[in-house]
Amino acid sequence: MLPLLPDRETGIPAVPSMARVSPGVARVTWKEKTLRTYAYTRGNVISNLWAELPAYIEPNRDLIIRLQEGCAMSEFQFSRKVTEDGPALMEKAGTIKCVPRWLQSVATYEMRQGDLESAAKCQLNLIRFLHKQAAAPDTISQLVRRSTMNPIFSAQWELLQYHQWPEATLKEWQDEWSRLAFCEHLPVELRWERAWNTDLLTRARTDVSAHADLIGVPTGTPWDLINNDPRAALTLAGHQLVWPAWVSYADERRLLEMAQSALDLTKRLIATQSFIAVQTELNGMTNASDLLPVLFVASRQTWSPYLHFMIRHACNDDNRVSLAVSAIALERWHKRHGDYPESLNQLVPEFLHSIPLDHIDGKPIRYRRTESYFILWSIGLNGIDEGGDDTPINSKSYFRRKDFVWPRPASPSEVAAYVAGAAWNTP
Repeated sequence: MLPLLPDRETGIPAVPSMARVSPGVARVTWKEKTLRTYAYTRGNVISNLWAELPAYIEPNRDLIIRLQEGCAMSEFQFSRKVTEDGPALMEKAGTIKCVPRWLQSVATYEMRQGDLESAAKCQLNLIRFLHKQAAAPDTISQLVRRSTMNPIFSAQWELLQYHQWPEATLKEWQDEWSRLAFCEHLPVELRWERAWNTDLLTRARTDVSAHADLIGVPTGTPWDLINNDPRAALTLAGHQLVWPAWVSYADERRLLEMAQSALDLTKRLIATQSFIAVQTELNGMTNASDLLPVLFVASRQTWSPYLHFMIRHACNDDNRVSLAVSAIALERWHKRHGDYPESLNQLVPEFLHSIPLDHIDGKPIRYRRTESYFILWSIGLNGIDEGGDDTPINSKSYFRRKDFVWPRPASPSEVAAYVAGAAWNTP
């Protein structure tokens, strides 16, 4: 019943969130007087997001409260049928993704308005919403979980820049974060993916549309395609003659063998808590698909690229959990002692049961105290500890960096320099 928040198509991003001004440094959104945003479709800058959000949030207070109450209910979870097709899946996932966007927007907006109780509750329910995806770890849940980690992590950073939270609020956040684990759910996700692919193979043997979707050509019969796309028509006709009768069962067997290998690999990942420990085997599995016959379309197209993506993101998401748990514990220490500790070991056992792991190499998360703040980081996917260097590596991606760092809040002068620079005026 909640209206769709504005998005890039309308020019106003829906969510006010942490934005980096330089490697390892970020603006605190709710502290800014004016939050300018880009019209991505037109290239110009629109001011001011703070003036846009009240029109969405204020008239929908009752619905927002009901949404938050729903996140706390044990029966609030999502699932789907294995036989649902891709478009139906994406439509459902897209609708569910509106929940974290709303909760993050409200949390940051309330923080700006000074309503700390409401902001804290929004963040708590944002974390709980993520727990609901773990309770039903099917494909929809995994798509939503990955997209939810961005607002939940960003909102947590934003809120922790207010240092007067009560101990009870900090502890509740930390306890909820500590319950999250992404790599542990990989086997269940893989079994869902295996069931979905097996069902697609079964349908593709008799259903022309399912077969066309499997091999990546436009839906229709060869006769439908012959005038518009002769090459696609020839490909589809050839596959229809050969694949169902002679190749499909060998293709399915190979797919199941790859699925089992993937399950075994994820179990080793869970045991070692180290991406590096399984990286060589993972790369070998990914490259093995290139050696399969061209007609092995299922085992070539469905598992290998997806597996690497899935494991990489699960490790990155678990590292965001480690950073958030550690950062909250550091704020609890700061609240007690007025400064940050020299080592994370000082947080154990009062504020941490144990030091959270870096899921890239399985070692404890990295930490160094600075004169006024701290550096908390995970090493990058290259497996090299750069000492908390958050410099991007040939990409704007949040994860394609030398290290993955819990940002330091930018000073007013750093924000001013960023606003005056070219980066501010370029989407």
